[in-house]
Amino acid sequence: MSTFARLCFLACSTIALCNYVAVVSEKPPINLIFLGNPGVGKSSLLNQLSNKASFSAGVNIGHGLTTETAIAPSFTYHGREVRLIDTPGLADIAMREQASAQITRGLQQGDDYKMVFVVNEKAGRAEDQDRTTIRLILESIQGVDLRNNYAIIVNKVGTNTMPKMEAEFEKFTSLLMDGLPFSTGQVLLLPKDPRLEDEQNAILPPNDPLTDKLVKFLDLVPPVNIPAQAAKPIAHEKYDDIHESMKKESLQVLELMKGMMDSMSSNLAKSEDKHAALMEQMMADQRENANERTAMLMKLMESQRENSEYMERMRSEQASREADMREKQSAREAEMNRENMQLMTDRMNERAEARLAEAKAEYARNLEKTTSGK
Repeated sequence: MSTFARLCFLACSTIALCNYVAVVSEKPPINLIFLGNPGVGKSSLLNQLSNKASFSAGVNIGHGLTTETAIAPSFTYHGREVRLIDTPGLADIAMREQASAQITRGLQQGDDYKMVFVVNEKAGRAEDQDRTTIRLILESIQGVDLRNNYAIIVNKVGTNTMPKMEAEFEKFTSLLMDGLPFSTGQVLLLPKDPRLEDEQNAILPPNDPLTDKLVKFLDLVPPVNIPAQAAKPIAHEKYDDIHESMKKESLQVLELMKGMMDSMSSNLAKSEDKHAALMEQMMADQRENANERTAMLMKLMESQRENSEYMERMRSEQASREADMREKQSAREAEMNRENMQLMTDRMNERAEARLAEAKAEYARNLEKTTSGK
């Protein structure tokens, strides 16, 4: 192979490799699709995410404002393209067939999805018609494992209801998931916001707490790939039958849970009675043994008093011994100081006498030299 041919082959290989890496590394868009019945607040929540009136939201007499699947212009979020998709609901019987076709169209966009069902609550329970819609849509997606791969937002929860639902969240979610083909742990309770009630295309201020809570929740929802061919037509003709069936099942579950609660209450009452009888017997035993315990207590107190007196004597004797030792130590130190002072005085006197004798001798020698010279 010639040098030119090798260079051409190398260039083509490099271009092909770069194109392959670009295709592999590019993540597909995410379709953030909101699903649910008319009036639950899908469009209003989507508008908060886009921070503009991308979808029609508000009050409409007779049927929901959303009659067709609507897709807002995509945007980039954390380096990935996101498409917001709004869909109509199945609860409106006049629009049910059209709505089901529109929902299927919204689920046939391909790529990855974050599926979010929006429901409302009534007296702390999810509406049966909302659960029916969730079931029919989940059943229409074939060959995709949706366990924990979708989310549910319970929207417009009342101020007084919210604390009760939070306290009994597991019970609420258990009833919510009953009868669904797939369950999920991605459930969010959103409070009713008067700023969005009965308003046309209302938009909350940027960084509003409600919007921030919604965004943080959606960040945790895992995307799931739904091929276009996996989204089959929704069996909307079964809506009423399934709705009635789920209502009956909900009542049965509630009755079962009520029976369990009654049984637990009965068992608790029996347990409390047994506990009360046991406590009474224990108190009777305590009264019978009161004198014995009192005598034992008195003996114990007397023993403690004797021990205290003994310890006090020991401390006193120890303090006395320590005082004697300190006094003797002080006397020994004083005697040693006197002896040291005397020794130092004697040495100083000896040195002074030696210096005096030396001075006299030096004087005598000088005197003798002086006399000899004369």
